[in-house]
Amino acid sequence: MPLAPFFRVVDADIFLQNFASDRMHMYNREKGTWNAPPPSYAPIQSGQANTTSNLKHYLNFVDRPNFQEINMDAFGTILTKQQLATATFRT
Repeated sequence: MPLAPFFRVVDADIFLQNFASDRMHMYNREKGTWNAPPPSYAPIQSGQANTTSNLKHYLNFVDRPNFQEINMDAFGTILTKQQLATATFRT
């Protein structure tokens, strides 16, 4: 059975206010080396993000984070391909 695609839709302004990545997803802890050289610019740390990285929450399409301190709006809505095709978004 093929996997069905899902899409995370996040308001751009909310995403930019809340996203954070410390780049540890690029680091191999076992070898102590980078899988790819990190970019030359500073890691992304948005003003309202209360963590050094929340990338895993954006990539998780199964479990919703249940932390009290997380702004759930920051992670948007998960839609199926059909829902995305028929969705109406504000501009």
